Amino acid sequence: MKRHWLRGVLLGASLALLLAGGVALAQDGLVLTVDKDCIECWKGIPGPDVDPPRGFIAEFLASGFEEGELVCGRLRAGDEVRYPIACTQPPPGGTGRAYIDASCPEYANQVRLFLYDYQNKPEFVVPLVLGDWTLEVWQEADNLGGLAGLAASAQVRIARVCEVEEEFVPEPATIMLLGSGLAGLAGYATLRLRSGQALRWRARQ
Repeated sequence: MKRHWLRGVLLGASLALLLAGGVALAQDGLVLTVDKDCIECWKGIPGPDVDPPRGFIAEFLASGFEEGELVCGRLRAGDEVRYPIACTQPPPGGTGRAYIDASCPEYANQVRLFLYDYQNKPEFVVPLVLGDWTLEVWQEADNLGGLAGLAASAQVRIARVCEVEEEFVPEPATIMLLGSGLAGLAGYATLRLRSGQALRWRARQ
């Protein structure tokens, strides 16, 4: 009886996983990902002949574009600043790339976004704000501007230094636990010492 019950549970879990995977595969629409969680601002001025090293560039990969529907988007800094991107035709093959980099405030103080092709598309330049930047992409239902709604987004942080080592500071509770443990050890040592002294005193008697 127990074996049959266990088999039923395993069968149900397997079917649930298969259904979930089928639903995930069946879902269509835009998908937008980015290859870095954080990029550091570049201490230089990028231009037609001078681009920052690859480590200072974040690559967005978008897929699932519908043919015949215009692609629109916007670049957002934090929750307040929004920069609309003009609608255009979807990239060939339904897949596109966008690249973003930034120059530090004391140099060019700008964020550049290249849509679809880093080499051939003109750059989209906006003022730099250190913090989280979000690229949002959607498609219009027709050329008249029927908005289909926000379809995909991906976020990258622009910072001076992406990895900062944090100094470990013990919390008060941790200090209390450590102190309690040391007090317990001290008490145990005291009891052992007193016990040893008592045995030696009895031996002398």
